[in-house]
Amino acid sequence: MTPPPLDKKDYRFHRVADCAILLAGGAHFFYIFLFLFLKIPLLPLVNVFSTLIWIACFFLNRTGLRKTGIFLGFGEILLHAAITVVLVGWPAGFHVYIICLAPFIFFIPFPKRTPQLLLLLFIAVVYGGLFLYGIWNPPRYAVPDLVLWTLGCYNVAVLFLSLGLMALYYEKAVAEAELAHAIAHARSETLLLNILPASIAKRLKEHPDATIADDYPSATVLFADLVGFTEMCTLLSPNETVDLLNRIYSHFDTLAEKYGLEKIKTIGDAYMVVGGVPVETDRHARSVGLFALRLQEIAKSFSFEQGAISLRIGIHTGRLVAGVIGKKKFSYDVWGDTVNIANRMESHGVPGKIHCSEAFHAQARADFDFTERGEVDIKGKGKMRTYFLEKQKPSAPPPGSSAKAG
Repeated sequence: MTPPPLDKKDYRFHRVADCAILLAGGAHFFYIFLFLFLKIPLLPLVNVFSTLIWIACFFLNRTGLRKTGIFLGFGEILLHAAITVVLVGWPAGFHVYIICLAPFIFFIPFPKRTPQLLLLLFIAVVYGGLFLYGIWNPPRYAVPDLVLWTLGCYNVAVLFLSLGLMALYYEKAVAEAELAHAIAHARSETLLLNILPASIAKRLKEHPDATIADDYPSATVLFADLVGFTEMCTLLSPNETVDLLNRIYSHFDTLAEKYGLEKIKTIGDAYMVVGGVPVETDRHARSVGLFALRLQEIAKSFSFEQGAISLRIGIHTGRLVAGVIGKKKFSYDVWGDTVNIANRMESHGVPGKIHCSEAFHAQARADFDFTERGEVDIKGKGKMRTYFLEKQKPSAPPPGSSAKAG
C-alpha cells in the first residue's frame, strides 16, 4: 500500500514517530533478555507483546495509518507503565516514559488544539493514578533494591535522552522554518520592489487600505517603441522573441535606474518611463533626455539577420497624477494629459528620432541641442510645435538633481 503524500507538518510528525517507534521497540526488545536474566516472571512475556505492538506501529506509520499507529503506541506505553508498576513497583521507573507523551502529543497534526489538550489531560490523570497506586500498594514481585534502583536510574536517563533528542529535533525544525520564512520574506520584498517604487511600497505596507494617489505639478514621460518589431516577430520563434525583448528591456531597466527614472510598464514592444515620480526633482527633464539619447545608442548595438533595431521615442513634460491601482495584481501607474501627449509624441514621431513637445523643449533646452520640426497635427490635440532632441550640449552641467520625497 502506497502512503498518501505528506505535507511539511505531516512529514515532521512522520519522522519523529519513526524515531520514537524504533527507540521504543528496541528498548522493549532489550528488556526481554534483561528480565529473563533477572528471572522476573511475566515481564519477559509483557515485553515480547510490547515489541510486537511497536513493530505494528512502525508498519502502520509507513503505510499511511500514522495516527492509528501512534495511538496504538500511546496505549502500549500507558499499559506497560501500569503493568510494571503493579508487578515490580514505582521505583523501577518504567512509568517515566509516560512523560515523553506530553511533548509528543503536539507533534500530532490535529486540525484543532482541543483534542491535544484533552489527550494531555487524560495522560496526566493516568500518570497521577499510577503514582498513587504505587505509593499505596506493594509490588507483586519482590525485586532486589539494587536492581530496582538501577532500573530506575537507567529509565530516567533514557527519558532525559529521549526528551533531549526531541528538543534538539524541534530546535532544528524551528531554525529551518525561520530560515525558510526569512528567505520567503526577502523574496517577497524583492518582488514587491520590482513592482512598486521603494517609497510607495513602504507606504502600502504601513497603510494597506489607504488610497495612494499623488499629484505632481511637473514630471517628464517617455514612450519608446521598437519600430518594425511586430514584423520581425514573424521571423522569430516565440522563445527568440521573448529572449530578444528581455535582453533589450533589461538594458533599458538598468539605464532607467542609473538616471533615477521610474519604469512604469511595457506595453507589447513599447516601453514607458517617467522622471520626477515618485521622488520629485527639478532635473527630471534632463534625466529623461540623457536616458533617451542612451536608448538610441543601445538600440544601434542590437542587429540581427532579420534586421536592425530602431526606436521611435516621444517625450513630454507636464502635470500628472501617480498612484497604485488594484488589490491583487496591483500596479503603480501615471495618468493625465501629460501621459497622452507623450504617447502622441511617440506615435507621431520618426524612427531613429527623439520627438519632443514644446513643454519638454522649454525645460531641457539649456542641456540639449534640438532641431525644430515645426507644427505637427497631433491626434486629439490639433497643431502642436514639436522638436527633435539631437544631442547633449558640451557645456551642459554634469548629472545631478535636487530631490525631495514625493
